[in-house]
Amino acid sequence: LTSEAAQSRPNGQTTIDKLRIYMLQKDGQTNAVVESPRCFFDYLTRRVWSDQSLTVATLNRRFFIEGVGFQWLPSKTNTSLTISNKVHTLIQREERRGTNSTQAAPPMMDIRARRFQFDFASSEAIYEGDVLVTDAPRLSLACDRLLARQQLASNVLESACATGNVLIDYRVGTNEVRLTGSQAI
Repeated sequence: LTSEAAQSRPNGQTTIDKLRIYMLQKDGQTNAVVESPRCFFDYLTRRVWSDQSLTVATLNRRFFIEGVGFQWLPSKTNTSLTISNKVHTLIQREERRGTNSTQAAPPMMDIRARRFQFDFASSEAIYEGDVLVTDAPRLSLACDRLLARQQLASNVLESACATGNVLIDYRVGTNEVRLTGSQAI
């Protein structure tokens, strides 16, 4: 955890300007960087929170998330991140086998929601409230809640479950399919 400036407060908390948290892999290499213009830190609980913006980006630029208002709860056994408002995520898809590596990178999957929670121990991400997933040009998914499990090291999506007012638009060539329901796995 680094900052440009920090000021202790009478309640034992610290105000941090230009927060930067380096997320490390098991080998000690930096995997991602967390940034916020201003937040608060509680030394006893190790909790970091703010009503301002937050960005998290992996160094390989395959994953990016931003939002407004957050809480970061680190611990030895589990760390969690909650973003309260205006969540926007971009995930770089894997290249398909057999494609020419000199071609442009595959499009980013775009996810928007009102709220986001991530549990680092289980690698589960929960998007809630007006969730919209766009995987152009072939998929658009809208739902109330999306639970996704991914492999952190590779950003490979293991599973996803959309619930509540699920609407899926899927395109294969010139054919378009629309699916609706209460749940999609």
